[in-house]
Amino acid sequence: MPSVTLWLLDGRVIQKPELTQLEHQLSPPQAQRFARFRRPERQRQYLLGRTLLRHAIGHATGMAPAAVGTVELPGAAPLLVLPESLPCPAFSLSHSCHWIACATSAGTRLGIDIEVIDERRDVLALAEAAFDADEYAFIRSQSDAARVPAFYRLWTMKEALFKRWSSAGRPDKPPPLVNSAGELQVQGDGWACSFMEHPQLAICICSALPLAEITKIAPPALAF
Repeated sequence: MPSVTLWLLDGRVIQKPELTQLEHQLSPPQAQRFARFRRPERQRQYLLGRTLLRHAIGHATGMAPAAVGTVELPGAAPLLVLPESLPCPAFSLSHSCHWIACATSAGTRLGIDIEVIDERRDVLALAEAAFDADEYAFIRSQSDAARVPAFYRLWTMKEALFKRWSSAGRPDKPPPLVNSAGELQVQGDGWACSFMEHPQLAICICSALPLAEITKIAPPALAF
């Protein structure tokens, strides 16, 4: 059973001078993509995401973070550029508001999604607009107290599974997450969803096999 390392960063701890320093560390293609983002929040997410990725891959391979290279791919996750002597770990990135996450694994392709939990959102209306009929019926069947957690669990599962499917090069659709009995299913043939508890976030990691362990690394471990 594979394991995953989860790097989770609250971007509010990174101040403007540090952000400026990180911006200078971007490669020319990264700097061009950074400049194309119009919203400051999206620029910040991109900048911290690429920084977090370098640290996560450096930790997984023993490389210095600054030595981790990437190639930007339009509409897709970046491609890692590592020495041929080093195995290339799988990784997945996600962001929500000021939070940035990067998951890595040496044993399985994976996908991660995080979402800031907002109790004020009309999750029933969102589910009707974004989910299929069975998924919407599942959310509608929940009690008032359970509906918001159920919505965010299903939402992050769908996003994480889509990333997992894409990383594996699967041309078919990901499997349904609500079965014929109207129950949420968290694993199937070639995939399994794992969750981490967090006071502000819904976090789901989808992998090829159930995970033996998720090791979380928090911002104090980062040397920006």
